[in-house]
Amino acid sequence: MSLRTFKGRLQDIQGAAADTSSMDSRNSNTPDKDSTMDIAPASADPSRQAWEGFRTSVPGDDSATRRMWKGTVLYSAPGGREECFAIGPDGYIWSYAVHEAGADGRLISTGVCGEAFGVGHRGDGRLFVAAGRHATLEYATETGGPQPRWTSPRQVVFQANGADLTIEKIMTHHHAGNLFVGVVLKVVEIDGTEHCCLWDGIWSGGSLVLANAPVDWARGNTFWLQRIADEGILLS
Repeated sequence: MSLRTFKGRLQDIQGAAADTSSMDSRNSNTPDKDSTMDIAPASADPSRQAWEGFRTSVPGDDSATRRMWKGTVLYSAPGGREECFAIGPDGYIWSYAVHEAGADGRLISTGVCGEAFGVGHRGDGRLFVAAGRHATLEYATETGGPQPRWTSPRQVVFQANGADLTIEKIMTHHHAGNLFVGVVLKVVEIDGTEHCCLWDGIWSGGSLVLANAPVDWARGNTFWLQRIADEGILLS
């Protein structure tokens, strides 16, 4: 797996966060309508907009900010570049390019918000980040240009016959030049019974195309079986 937990550089990365005072502006993209999912633009609610930088009560004291960062991982992208991702104090996923020779990277909000996230790359090498909160998946990719760095987020809302769904984990897999995305969901049925399932999709035509229903292991992509075993995930 190219995505791995990376703790060693967390202090340096989050130290750089205290010097960051603004984030990239977002352009407006209209998401493609998927026939099997409820897809809509990310919320325009001001309370869910990306945080304009980092604040601390005492100038130069960023210790409180450092403690609030979660889930930091290091991703090795095509071409040898490395980038760190973490859930910031504002609940958004932030990226930090790791530069060689001690040069400073740049901390940028991806504009994607969630309690679990995953990172991958498209066939053209552009990075992809997805995050989940409750039954809503948000995702964005690199634009390919310096400004803005990330596309406007798109949303997918999972639904399953009245059951209560919660996104627990997001995984990526690369095969034959394609980006596959697996979303592990906790399912609480109407009668209160609980189980987990895997819903997967593929990056195609400029958007994430998800299956109509959770993976049927008799016909699903077998690479997920090994990934799930490696992750120790129990599915129904």
